[in-house]
Formats: sequence, C-alpha cells, structure tokens
Amino acid sequence: MPKSKIERLNDEKQFHEAQAVKRQSEINFKASLTQNDQVYARHASWIEPGLKSLGDVSGKHVLDWGCGHGMASVYLAHCGATVYSTDLAYTYCQEAKLRSGANFADQNIKIFQGDACRLPLANESLDAVWGNAILHHIDAEVASIELHRILKPGGKIVLCDPWRGSILTKLIRSSVPYPGKARTSDETPLDESYIKSFRSHFENVNISFWDLLGAAERFVPLGPFRDPLRRIDRFLLDSFNVLAQSSRYIMITAEKSN
Repeated sequence: MPKSKIERLNDEKQFHEAQAVKRQSEINFKASLTQNDQVYARHASWIEPGLKSLGDVSGKHVLDWGCGHGMASVYLAHCGATVYSTDLAYTYCQEAKLRSGANFADQNIKIFQGDACRLPLANESLDAVWGNAILHHIDAEVASIELHRILKPGGKIVLCDPWRGSILTKLIRSSVPYPGKARTSDETPLDESYIKSFRSHFENVNISFWDLLGAAERFVPLGPFRDPLRRIDRFLLDSFNVLAQSSRYIMITAEKSN
C-alpha cells in the first residue's frame, strides 16, 4: 500500500533529523560554523552559477527552501538579501541559526521549521527562491504550485537537484559506495515530469545540466584537476545533448510572469 502524505512527510523528517545529528557528531561542529562564502559557493559545480542566476539580491526577500546547514542562507544574507530559511528538520534549523550568528548574518535571516509545500508565507511575498537538493524529496506539482503562490510577479526560482541520468548513472548510484549516498525510500532523482510541472506554472523555464566527468569528485578528491574537469564538463554538457542527459545534476531556473 502506498504511503500517505503524512507518512511520507514523517519518514522524511525522521531521516533528515538523524542525518543532521550524525553530521554534527562527525565534524568539529563549532569550528565549522564560520563560513568562507567563496569556498561554499565553489564546493559543487552548480552552486556558484545557480546563486548568480538569482541576480542581484541586495534588498530582496529570498527563500532558502530546504536550508539544511544554512550555508546558502549566510551567503545570500552577505549579498544583502533578507533571507527566509526553512527546513523540515529541527536540528538543521538549529544549525542554520548557529551559523547565521557565527557569521554575523542573523539580523538578515529568519529561520522556521516546516513543510516545504505548506509555507507560512503570504501570497506574492518573496522576490526569489533558492533550493538545493530539496525538490527530489517532494511532489513536483505541489511544489511548483506552492512556489508560484509565494513568489511576486517577476520573481525568480533557481532549483538544483539530482537528475535521473543515464543507465550508467543509475548503476553507479545503486551499486557504488560514496559519501552521502544514504537516502529515503521515497526520494527520486528528477525526470521530465518535474520539468513539465514547472513549465505549466512558470514562464521562461530553463534547464541546464551539471556534473559529468566532475562527478568523479564524489569518489576521490580531484585537487588541481577539479576546475579543468568542470570546464570540460561545461563544454561537453552545452554541446552534446546525449551527454547532458547522463549528467548527475540539473538546474531549473524559472520566472513568474508579471
């Protein structure tokens, strides 16, 4: 029997609470709170380009949708935004709160725990939405409707998530061990149905693909080879659609019509 929405939400909450607690036990947590924004933005190939795709956020109201550890929230606050940070897991919200204070950004960050598809935000109250690795946990249609509701006319969303990829990508995900592989039973990499949902509610929906050769960093440190591989990836993914379909991540950017 399929899970109810409440059962699925509870499973997701329990998983991410445990994930957040485990994360804090495995790192020098206090020392890790101080953030270098440039290092954060470049830790994955799509983060910096995605954040820049939001445009100038100074003076804007921006949602960090599924904020997790809160690093994006701090980055956006340092760019001058008023940031609304939300996560399903209480422990992640607490980490985001501590990080915002440690980086002198707490005056510009408002943190609340809750369901990503039932946000306690007014209609058309936000200028932009940033989401990294959240959409694949939830229903695409429900998510697109909720984000459209809270976004002002002319507002923009940038969402980055795992892509279903090729048969080889699926094989690697299913059979090769790598850090951070654990996931819930309900989450699934994005497919065309997610894109279709956003195209039905938003204008100017654009798709880009990320991490082909660069996905090797999931298994081994790339060191000085990281940036050259990312440049090669960008050329290959922009030039050959068949390779793009084999990438590890996808970025969805979209605007709400005026």
